Amino acid sequence: MVITQDLFEDIFNSAKTMLDNIKRDQGQLLSEADLQSRLFVSLSRVIESRPDHDRIAFHAELRYFPSPANKKKGIYPDLCILDKADIKLCDSREHTKGYALYGSCIQIEIKLRRNNLGNASPSRWCKDLEKLAGFRNSWSSIDRQEGSTFLPLFVVYSHLSLHEAEIEMLKTQSERHRIWSLACDGQQIWEIKPHLFP
Repeated sequence: MVITQDLFEDIFNSAKTMLDNIKRDQGQLLSEADLQSRLFVSLSRVIESRPDHDRIAFHAELRYFPSPANKKKGIYPDLCILDKADIKLCDSREHTKGYALYGSCIQIEIKLRRNNLGNASPSRWCKDLEKLAGFRNSWSSIDRQEGSTFLPLFVVYSHLSLHEAEIEMLKTQSERHRIWSLACDGQQIWEIKPHLFP
């Protein structure tokens, strides 16, 4: 198995390092796509440095469905890491995108809060954490491999200073949903690591 706790911890630490580097120059992040791109580059380096790198697939916004019977509403994690052996290319009649996904995975949701709160207000973070928890439930319903693991990560970067109440809310919701989270503003990074592994 290539999607392991060890890989997840390496991904978490690399994301933290990337955030630490960016907080020195907040002008690097003008859009959520900037954050996603920088995270993709940083995590790609971690994957490439592993001896089993040729077995690991890393993709952005892979679509999958909540269940084999429900193909109406697609689910799009921002970033997804899985075993290449668990990707099946298939006829588009079977899956509209021409692939199906199974097995263990790391799914990452990201959020950028600019100087205006907009859609990235702290109340939206709760929805993203619920979304990741929902991804976990959907993934287990489509997954046919016994013993597979779903490892979620939530990353938020804020141009505005984060307040203690916001961090407490993120911590409470992350622990409730068993999702590791990273929060960063221009001054500090917070790590939230609730019990995730058996």
